[in-house]
Amino acid sequence: MNEITEHALTKRIAEVSVPSRLGIKNTLGPITALMEHLGNPERKFPSVHVGGTSGKGSTATYIANILVEAGYRVGLFTKPHLSSVRERFVINGRTIPAIELMELIEHVGRYEIEKPTWFELTTALAFQLFHERDVDLGVIEVGLGGTYDATNVLLPELSVLTNVGLDHTEILGDTVEMIAADKAGIIKPGKRVVSGVTQPSVIEIVENQCWRSGAQLKLLGRDFACKNVVLSTSNSSFDFTTSGLLYNELVLSTLGYHQVLNASVALSAALTLLDAGFQVTESAIRDGLLQTHMPGRMEIVSRDPIMLLDGAHSPPKMASLAEALRNLFPGRRITGVLAFSQGHDFSATLSELAPLLSRAILTNFNAINDYGSRQAQPPETLAALLSENFPKIECLIEQDPFNAVELAKRITSPEELICVTGSIFLVGQVRPTLIG
Repeated sequence: MNEITEHALTKRIAEVSVPSRLGIKNTLGPITALMEHLGNPERKFPSVHVGGTSGKGSTATYIANILVEAGYRVGLFTKPHLSSVRERFVINGRTIPAIELMELIEHVGRYEIEKPTWFELTTALAFQLFHERDVDLGVIEVGLGGTYDATNVLLPELSVLTNVGLDHTEILGDTVEMIAADKAGIIKPGKRVVSGVTQPSVIEIVENQCWRSGAQLKLLGRDFACKNVVLSTSNSSFDFTTSGLLYNELVLSTLGYHQVLNASVALSAALTLLDAGFQVTESAIRDGLLQTHMPGRMEIVSRDPIMLLDGAHSPPKMASLAEALRNLFPGRRITGVLAFSQGHDFSATLSELAPLLSRAILTNFNAINDYGSRQAQPPETLAALLSENFPKIECLIEQDPFNAVELAKRITSPEELICVTGSIFLVGQVRPTLIG
C-alpha cells in the first residue's frame, strides 16, 4: 500500500462519521449500538476512566506511563491531538502506525446503523484497537462532560476526576455544581474513584455519588497530598503522601503547579490499582512521572527569548497557565501570540491571561477536528476586546500564524518571553516548524 497521509486518514474518518455536535448534549444510544455491533470490545480489557475539566490528558498520560514502567502493555486514548489523529491511539508510548489505523477504520466503519459522530467513531476505534492488541490496561480520557460522553460505555476498574471548573456551560450547565454532577456520571457502582476536586460543594457531590454507588473514594487533601513543591523552568519536584506511604522528591519534566496536582492524582490512581491486582513499584512511579512529556502544554521550544507553547483554551486552563507564568517567570514582559476557536468563551479565557501581557499578536488558524472544519475568532474581534478592557496592551494583527510567530521573535527581546496560546489548534499548526 502506498504511504498513507494524515489527510487520507482524517478524510476517511470524516467519510464514515458525521461531525460531533457543538452545543448539543449527546446520548449513549449511538455509541452503545456501535459497541454492540463490534462485540463490545470495551468490556474485554481493564480500564481507567479519566474525567474532569482540565488536566485530564496529562493525568491520563502520567497513569499510563507509570503502568508502562511497571511492565504492563497499556493503551492510552486522549484528545485533542496536535498534529496527527494517530496521537489519540497510543500503546506503550507509540502511536498507531498509519496503515494500521486505516485498516481499523475500514473494519470499524462497516456498519448498517446510523453513522456515529467523529468522536464516537474514534472512541470505538480506540476500544477495538486495545482489544485487538490485548492491552493489560486501557487509560481513557473523557471527551466532554461524563454522563453522556461516548467513553462512558466503559465499565472501568477506576474512575478519576481531576478537577471541576466552568467549561462547556452551554451543554453541561452554568454552575460548577451542575458540571460536577455531569462529570461524576463516570463513577461506577462498587468500583474505585480518585478525585482531585477541591471546592466543598463539588466534593459533596462526588462523595454523595460515591455513597449512592457504593464506590470507594480517595480524595486529594484528605487521603493523599503533595507537599514541599519546588517549581523551576526546567522541572518540578514534590513529596507525595498517602496511607502511611511517603515518596520524597518526585521529579516531573512538565512545568507548573497544576502539573504537580495532576501527577499527584495520577499517582494515587496508580496506587489504587494495586487493589485491582496491578503491581506498581517506586521505581516505576519515579520513572513514569519523570519520562512524561506533554507537547503543547507549558512546552518551552526555544530560548533567548523563551518561547512557550500551551494549548489553554478555556478559563480554567488559562488560569493554570497564568499561575504558572507568574510563578516561573515573575515580572517578565510577555508577548502573547493568540488565537481562539469560535464557539468558546474567549472573553473569559482571555481575561485570565491579559493582565500578564505587554503586547499581543492576534492571529488565525484553520483546523479539521471532531467538529469538522474549525475556524478562529476574527483577530479583529480579539483586538477590540483587548483594547477596550486592557488598553495598556499593545495589540498587533497578523492573520498568518507562522508570520505571527516570526513577528513575535523580531519584536521580543531576549530577556522577555513569547507565549503561544489560546487554542490547541494554533499550537498544533505552528509547533512542527518550531521544534525542527
